[in-house]
Amino acid sequence: MQAIEKKSWFSATVSLIRVLLAFSVKPCEIGKIEGMDFAKSHPNVINITQEHREGDVIDKIGTAQQNIMRMHIVAKNKKELCDLIETLQKKIVIYDDAGDNVMLQGIDVNHI
Repeated sequence: MQAIEKKSWFSATVSLIRVLLAFSVKPCEIGKIEGMDFAKSHPNVINITQEHREGDVIDKIGTAQQNIMRMHIVAKNKKELCDLIETLQKKIVIYDDAGDNVMLQGIDVNHI
């Protein structure tokens, strides 16, 4: 992702909707993370903070430890935001070491 000077980034996004989107998992040992390349290359994903990597063990329930990553995303309007959230939630999939999908339920965009 190309680095953007903070001042010019702020000026360019002042009229955009900005959201911090978290991706969380059930307790597990992370086996595989899919969809990162898509997210990293998407122009509306401004930043990705990846908390855990393949091989990490998530063993606490109800804590921030279950957050695998957070993404700062931007959109021009509510529809674009909802479409982006749905797309990212379909593309980002975390599997445990047995190959099971361990993602917790994401955001229901019908409630935004």
